Amino acid sequence: MLRLTLAALDSYNPMGPPRGGPSFNRGSALQSLYRRRKHAGPYPPLGAPAFLAYHLSMDSDQFHRISKALADPQRLAILERIAAGPEVACAALCDQFPVAQATISHHVKELVNAGLVKVRRQAKFVFYQLQAKVWAAYLAEMQRRIPAGVRRKR
Repeated sequence: MLRLTLAALDSYNPMGPPRGGPSFNRGSALQSLYRRRKHAGPYPPLGAPAFLAYHLSMDSDQFHRISKALADPQRLAILERIAAGPEVACAALCDQFPVAQATISHHVKELVNAGLVKVRRQAKFVFYQLQAKVWAAYLAEMQRRIPAGVRRKR
């Protein structure tokens, strides 16, 4: 199961991984970044959001498209269900949400246009999968724009 959260991004250690390697979920975007970066020399002296923003850049238009797509509560619930497993069939989504199939298709189309979801067709069946790298880049861009823990004086 893929879980990319801000807590996982904050667990980046600039001194290298702990003994036994990093504790990323199998097949995650962070794990692939670690593998790619492992043989490329020392890590930059940056925190995880800056490290990921360097590797996973996102333009302003895509950031706004994703933010608009996630503004709808039904769409966010559909994305949570898609992210819960490696991939989800369209029929399974239609069974889990009390709306018409056309409404599900419209919401998923918006998520695909935002770049968050990948569609795979097999005969007459359609399967959806979360784009992990795009999701990680969105989280990194969000944390870059709105840093956690920074308090403004009144």
